[in-house]
Amino acid sequence: MGFGETLKKVRKIRKDSLYTLADKLDVSHSYIDKVEKGISPISEKLYNKLISVYDLDADELTLSYLEEKLPNTILEKLVYKNDSLTVSSPALKVQKFKVYVLNSTGDGSLLQEMKTKEMIIPMGIQLKKNAYCIEITGSELEPLFYDEDTLLIEESDDTWQELNKKIIVIEKDGIRYVRKVMIVDYKPKFFALNDIYPPFDDDGNIKCLGVVTRLLSRNLSKIKF
Repeated sequence: MGFGETLKKVRKIRKDSLYTLADKLDVSHSYIDKVEKGISPISEKLYNKLISVYDLDADELTLSYLEEKLPNTILEKLVYKNDSLTVSSPALKVQKFKVYVLNSTGDGSLLQEMKTKEMIIPMGIQLKKNAYCIEITGSELEPLFYDEDTLLIEESDDTWQELNKKIIVIEKDGIRYVRKVMIVDYKPKFFALNDIYPPFDDDGNIKCLGVVTRLLSRNLSKIKF
């Protein structure tokens, strides 16, 4: 169940209308309606206000909220103790990133930069300068990546040999692509993440702009078990 569905269920249990909850949160009822339908995300500030309004349902709302924000590696560390939700992982923080879009049916070229997006990351992560995110759209990259996955990209000074078998962002003819680099006959070759497009050969003019270092978020509802 997504966060919006959980919120709607809790709101009805508490016998609040959209208008009543909107008044309590000092927002419009149409915004609450969009959050419940999954059209609009809920901001961290409003989320904190919401769990103070529905304090008895805070654990359920928090778990649903985190399921949409965190990757599996962190979700697996969520545990219940004394009927309360706790996180047995390093402290978390919210950080804003620039986000580019990667269409899973395309040739790996990145679409225009979107607005910044808030992501939850462990406090101990030391990010390299100019880190940014890529958001996947579509299902053609499954099971490697799923629709709405968000990937973290960081700069790298590694050689092609050191980047072998890694997923990287390259620049070719002024266009940014996400590709997997493989060393073939001692030379780098850049493969599309889907099976639709042929690989690029190294013509001496391809530049590495960054490497995928981690999966920042995954919408678990997109995974078919």
